[in-house]
Amino acid sequence: MLTTYIGFDIETTSTDPNKGEILTLGAVNFQTGAEKYLEFRHQGLWIVPQAIEVNKIDVASLHRTGVPYDEGDSELLAWLNEQSSLIKALGLNVGSFDIPYLKGRLPLSYKRFGYRFVDINSLLEARALVEGKSFDLVSRLVFPQADEWAKAKKPELHKHHALYDCYTACYAFALLTDREQEWMALG
Repeated sequence: MLTTYIGFDIETTSTDPNKGEILTLGAVNFQTGAEKYLEFRHQGLWIVPQAIEVNKIDVASLHRTGVPYDEGDSELLAWLNEQSSLIKALGLNVGSFDIPYLKGRLPLSYKRFGYRFVDINSLLEARALVEGKSFDLVSRLVFPQADEWAKAKKPELHKHHALYDCYTACYAFALLTDREQEWMALG
């Protein structure tokens, strides 16, 4: 059974999954580059202003263009089912931040991810240990490259856009595992 790694990221109204809501969601298939992006609409959101300052999302526009959770869950599940039978999410803090948000809001999609996740921070820590370098140094070597690649691949996006962050996670994963994929070539 082939494992498919999905770069996964959400932007939320808060860092607390018990109070906050998902505003946007991005997913990118590491092996193929296939992508999925969703925006969610809500009534009466509880918002931490700092979250919106970071992700720069126009919450009012989501009310017009976003989908409700149940519709988004069905869309994401259908997309995930097209990707592979065994799926693992990868990203920054994906298991400790992003996936807990899914559990209560997008339960069908939540069940499609395996119970193991690939946290880029853990890979950075392992690479630092193997190379005898600090975590910060390895991070400063990997993320500028991943960021520059994502800017070239998706110039219309920016940091803290859910899809952009998926692209940086996929490229960081490629750098850390020496597994650059064909779709990652620029030009």
